[in-house]
Amino acid sequence: MRSPSVVSSDEHLYVLDRSDGSEVTRLAVGEPVRTSPAVVGDWLCFGAHDGKVHAYRVG
Repeated sequence: MRSPSVVSSDEHLYVLDRSDGSEVTRLAVGEPVRTSPAVVGDWLCFGAHDGKVHAYRVG
């Protein structure tokens, strides 16, 4: 993933443009995000308040 992602307690994970910090996309998680995201291959993975690991394909 070329852009950094930011976790939030508002039930979204934000992907930001590295050059200017503007929002590239917002992923609706449905639960507060509780862990830092990790990129594994083509997947963005993180833990949420529901105790599950969520994964979104980014590649």
